[in-house]
Amino acid sequence: MIQNGLDKLETYIYDNDSAQSAHIGNLKSTYIETNITGPGNLSFYWKVSSESNYDFLRFFIDDIEQANISGEVDWHQMSFDIVRGNHTLKWAYTKDEYVKAGSDCGWLDKVVYSPGGVSVRIRITHLYGNTSAYNGIPMSDIVKRVPEGSTPLDVLQSVANVTMHEGRVYSINGITESPPVYWYLWINGIPAPNEDIDSYQLRDGEVIHWDYSSMINAGNETTQFRPYSIMDYPEPFLHGYDGGGTKTTTSQPSVPQSTDWEILQIKVVNNGTGDANNFDVEVLLDGVPYATTTVSVQAKAYRFLYLPVPKGYNVTVRLDAKNVITSIVSIPKTRTKFISGFNSGI
Repeated sequence: MIQNGLDKLETYIYDNDSAQSAHIGNLKSTYIETNITGPGNLSFYWKVSSESNYDFLRFFIDDIEQANISGEVDWHQMSFDIVRGNHTLKWAYTKDEYVKAGSDCGWLDKVVYSPGGVSVRIRITHLYGNTSAYNGIPMSDIVKRVPEGSTPLDVLQSVANVTMHEGRVYSINGITESPPVYWYLWINGIPAPNEDIDSYQLRDGEVIHWDYSSMINAGNETTQFRPYSIMDYPEPFLHGYDGGGTKTTTSQPSVPQSTDWEILQIKVVNNGTGDANNFDVEVLLDGVPYATTTVSVQAKAYRFLYLPVPKGYNVTVRLDAKNVITSIVSIPKTRTKFISGFNSGI
């Protein structure tokens, strides 16, 4: 813990002492800070006696102000969810250039950090990832800590007004389904079945995404190709789905931002009989591993995989460690996010 001018005084709420800001001059500040690792929950008590609306006791996470108090404010508790990663916490007492009032200081007591829970990202968008307002209603992109065992519906209801109908999300913040446009759930960049809305238990770092759109080329045929939007890159490359075999890893070479991109189309065919088979697919650029995944294909069926790749590289695709024939479809780099993800389990 680092501190810059704090004293202990007999003004406290817990354990007979507290931290009090040091006496400072005008246009000065004094602070105390510490580092923590999330996810977890932080709580503390604070109090201030200062020139109202001019001298403040402030709280920061990673140099972003979260709350402040000014004037005559008695002891009260604050609580903040801390998301995944390393973070710096700082409490600072800051003064303006003129008047002194009250005790001219702030106090801090009973700081408690409880690690645990999971940190998740929730996105609410429309038309395949569009983040602009929809009929004046803003979209959302929030990272927050939630209790272990939370479901996509739990998180959605914690950040938005939700109306359910027949087991599905019917309306979010007043945006109501209007066939063929519905609210669809994506988990880690992969379309989720409806039953997962309130049963899928989220893991740390996962991304849940509710998009108001019309599903492209939906159908029931096992062999029917369904293109899906890549809206949550680098998912599904990081977490896959349900902690299972759809997890994908990438190792990308250094590519200039101006590089043009192409779409690599891979057709995986299962000529066998009986149950579905899993196939290991690996993509190499100039002999360097670029992306890998495992795809499940039903017997007597096939699956398409689509992957953006930079132009100018010698592309090799290996299926179960054997080279296979692929095709390249050229499209502008700006369109790559609308092409089906390199993933499995859809």
